[in-house]
Amino acid sequence: MGLDRRQLLETSLFDLEQIVTVQYLSRHADLPVDDAKDELTEFLKQNKNRTELHSVYVISGELIVPDPASGYTASDIAATRKIHRTQLVRDCDLEVTRQVYRKVETCEIYCLHTKPIKSLCLLYSVDSLEDDEYERTDPGRSWLSYPEAETKAKDMLAHYDAISVPATQK
Repeated sequence: MGLDRRQLLETSLFDLEQIVTVQYLSRHADLPVDDAKDELTEFLKQNKNRTELHSVYVISGELIVPDPASGYTASDIAATRKIHRTQLVRDCDLEVTRQVYRKVETCEIYCLHTKPIKSLCLLYSVDSLEDDEYERTDPGRSWLSYPEAETKAKDMLAHYDAISVPATQK
């Protein structure tokens, strides 16, 4: 019998000192991604008194950026340009970062960790080592293996004459 969700999180975070992303939990606990997000959020709430537990969020939306051509300051919302950004943010910086956005479209948990992370850029690739493994062993959960994606890729390559497609497939 495998570990339940809570045991998986406790073992991964506190014993193995791993970074646990939504994708990692989804794969290893066999959960839909939305359920994995909820599970990480709930685990964080239940363990908020553990000083070594930290979270990283993904935030996306429209920034408040003054338009230099207008000569106005950032406080003049009407004179700002629309720029969209998606970024990873440490839990300790979340509220300050939210204030930089005119409109937050997404703000959700990305991962939990117990050891300091020097650069959040590393998180973009933390799950990539498992991607090849899951593409080979779990085609039902791999977006890379969907037949529609393969067909669309062939159509696109054929359109640009990168490959030849038999007339029966066109």
